[in-house]
Amino acid sequence: MNLQHLQSRHKELSEKIVDAYQHYLSDNVITKLKKERLRLKTLIVNELKNT
Repeated sequence: MNLQHLQSRHKELSEKIVDAYQHYLSDNVITKLKKERLRLKTLIVNELKNT
């Protein structure tokens, strides 16, 4: 994945997490979203280091 795609997906997940809190979704769902967001953040950092 390219850097722009990773950043847009990270932003999208951040918005979904806020929405999940507002709609009282289960902790399991929120945890999964946060884990994926963190994984994407590490990929973004690695991409920035490589360029």
